[in-house]
Amino acid sequence: MVYPFLACVETLPEFVLQTSEVAAVIEYPLSHFVGEANQKTTSLTFADGNTLDDVRYYDLDGRILWGATAMMMCEIGELVEGL
Repeated sequence: MVYPFLACVETLPEFVLQTSEVAAVIEYPLSHFVGEANQKTTSLTFADGNTLDDVRYYDLDGRILWGATAMMMCEIGELVEGL
């Protein structure tokens, strides 16, 4: 189970990574996930040779945000779009 949390804070938090779980924190404006303008589609090929076609993703300065995380950010974008 994944439980995404969204918070508004007055100061930037200091992130402490659990390096066995997280390689890096990528900070991006929430506005990037509002609407479909920044959603793209590609094929992804994995180390085992398997390929997924028509994968929707967000390009975050050359990093691909896809899968469950991209789906959650899309839903959060839809929630805040009307605010």
